[in-house]
Amino acid sequence: MTIINKSILAGAVLALSATSAMAGGYSRGSADLSPLLGDSTSFSGGVTYVSPTRRITAVNGVATTGGARADYAESYFVPSAVASAKLAGNLRCAGSYAQPYGADAEYGTAEILAGVSSTTGNSLATNEFGLTCSYGFDAGPVDVYLIGGGFLQTINYTEKRGTIIGGAFVDNVADLDVSDNSFGYRIGVGVAKPEIALKASLIYRSKVDHTVRGIQTLGAIGAAGAAASPLNVAGFTAAQFAGNYGVFANANTPASVKLSLQSGVAAGTLVFGSLEWTDWSTIQQVRVIGDGTGTAAVAAVFNGIQSPGGPTIDAFFRDGWTANIGVAHQFTDSLSVLASYTWDRGTSTGRSDNSTTHTIGAGVNYKFDEKASLRAGLAYTAIGASTYTTTGLTGAALTVTNGASSAIAGGLNISAKF
Repeated sequence: MTIINKSILAGAVLALSATSAMAGGYSRGSADLSPLLGDSTSFSGGVTYVSPTRRITAVNGVATTGGARADYAESYFVPSAVASAKLAGNLRCAGSYAQPYGADAEYGTAEILAGVSSTTGNSLATNEFGLTCSYGFDAGPVDVYLIGGGFLQTINYTEKRGTIIGGAFVDNVADLDVSDNSFGYRIGVGVAKPEIALKASLIYRSKVDHTVRGIQTLGAIGAAGAAASPLNVAGFTAAQFAGNYGVFANANTPASVKLSLQSGVAAGTLVFGSLEWTDWSTIQQVRVIGDGTGTAAVAAVFNGIQSPGGPTIDAFFRDGWTANIGVAHQFTDSLSVLASYTWDRGTSTGRSDNSTTHTIGAGVNYKFDEKASLRAGLAYTAIGASTYTTTGLTGAALTVTNGASSAIAGGLNISAKF
């Protein structure tokens, strides 16, 4: 006799994907590989909605006012899906979709008014399409699984810049749009003991190297600024700087290692937790370079040097650590609930804004029958205040403070077994 209904509570652990969507750096979501530590053919899909709040509250110790205090953190959705099946003997495979990294901000005039930056908005979007397999064998008291696979990762980054002239706000003076597709891999090991709903795994996800390519577009005002810069070439007018410039940049997303554990501890009760390290310190600066192509008359002269107004994207991260712990309890054959706490230490090194977060969450799992269930979760994140240094629009060093803030998130997931 088992001490826990593993089909209900093991699924309930997944209800709080909302908590992982607010981890440090640019982390958003990860592929659910727990079906690889089992026997059934299954499908699971869901979406998490996150609504954060973030504001610039002071520059050089002086409180900001008006538009400079605007909430610049955009809300976002994080979808995910996984389908798994037993192929032959002890070999199982799972196809998965996730959005591992992302960022969305709309500063408007906030950074310009505060003198921090000319960036008025930026967005980072990634997609992961993975195929991961496990080979299981009996190792006495537990089943052991060897895990490995690969994935295709797409990445797209966009950035808008603006300025204020004569008291009027002018946006889109220099826009950037770059993207790339590249491959990575994951390897790991897992153990399971179905009688007590025990599942544990240690999985390494590789770094992914990207060479992103695209265009930077200079409007008339951006072109005038480029013409007045040291990049100017004699004989060209400001109007000849306006247009598109082909650009590229070498960038990567970080490697990570995640330890996950769940186990029944009493009749109807499950505990779970995870610890994840992410190599965010590999992300420091990304320099965007002109490739000598484009529609502007002077595009070709920028072959091998930074394009006019081309940004250097600054992160200056340190490694990330995220820890999660929780408990789930089964009340009826159909209904179970859970609660969890997640700590993320943040990746800021004092040169960018990415502070420590604390997240509490609650979730519910409702099982319709032996094959289908619905999971839902809510989470609240407290985001600590942060102070970092940067170089402002005038070239002077600035100390920027973001006040303590918060985020709320909700997740919904459906699953079926065949």
